[in-house]
Amino acid sequence: MRNFSLIFLIIFFTINCTLNAQSGDKNKDLSNQKELLVSGIKKVKENNFEAALKDFDMAIELNPSSNLAHEILFNRAQLKRIELKKINSALEDYNLAIELNKSFVKAYMYRSLLYKRNFKNKSKALEDLKKSIEIDSSCGACWMQLGYSDQISFEEQFFALEKAFELGVDLDFNGVLEPSYYLYNQIANTRFHNTDSTDEDHIKTINYYQKCIDNLP
Repeated sequence: MRNFSLIFLIIFFTINCTLNAQSGDKNKDLSNQKELLVSGIKKVKENNFEAALKDFDMAIELNPSSNLAHEILFNRAQLKRIELKKINSALEDYNLAIELNKSFVKAYMYRSLLYKRNFKNKSKALEDLKKSIEIDSSCGACWMQLGYSDQISFEEQFFALEKAFELGVDLDFNGVLEPSYYLYNQIANTRFHNTDSTDEDHIKTINYYQKCIDNLP
């Protein structure tokens, strides 16, 4: 009986040590991932794009399914789309980020830009924008991009742009709102090209252009 108890204690101690070691490794990986992510973002701002890419690559290699992996993949996708022009690879990263986080609003929104501008796939872009708003109806940046879509009616465009103005547009998802003048300009342009040519419509359109001018920096 004593031998059995001793064996049990040894097994329990071994399992416990193994689990603690694994937990420690995961925490260490996550900490290292955070450091590499911050470093990569800093290097992007410094226009050191290849070095930033290496940081993001190393961060993902540490643990491609961690709680931070979707953010790393998103930032790598942004770098590839905007600066490195690696369009197909950027799409792969957006897809992976969304697989890891099905509610990742900014990944849907920026993937929609990739579909629209680079792949010329407006229907896919519209799907992503609608999904982003379905997840978070308070995303002013998502509403703005929807208002730019020519895949919806004028009434829907106008509603989306007004909604974006009401909510405020935070393109970087960092709490900093974009200036309002360009939204006024877009609303005015949308009205100018789509509304009936009545005096009342012209006056409303002119008022939006005036608001754009009044809010110029």
